[in-house]
Amino acid sequence: MGLRFVIGRAGSGKSYTCLEEVREKLRVNQEGRPIILLVPEQATFQYEYLLSTTPGLKGTIRLR
Repeated sequence: MGLRFVIGRAGSGKSYTCLEEVREKLRVNQEGRPIILLVPEQATFQYEYLLSTTPGLKGTIRLR
C-alpha cells in the first residue's frame, strides 16, 4: 500500500489529477483492494457526484 500527497497551488490541477487516477483504477478493476481518497468533508458530495457521473464507469464500491 502506498501513500501519495498531491500538493500545489490553487488551480494547478490537483483535484483533476486525483479524480482521473481514481477513475482509471476503477475502469481497470472494479474489485480489489480499496482505494481511499481523502477530501474535506464539505467536498464529499461533489467528489461522489463527479465520480458517479463518469461515463463508462460501472461502479465505485471499491472507492472509500
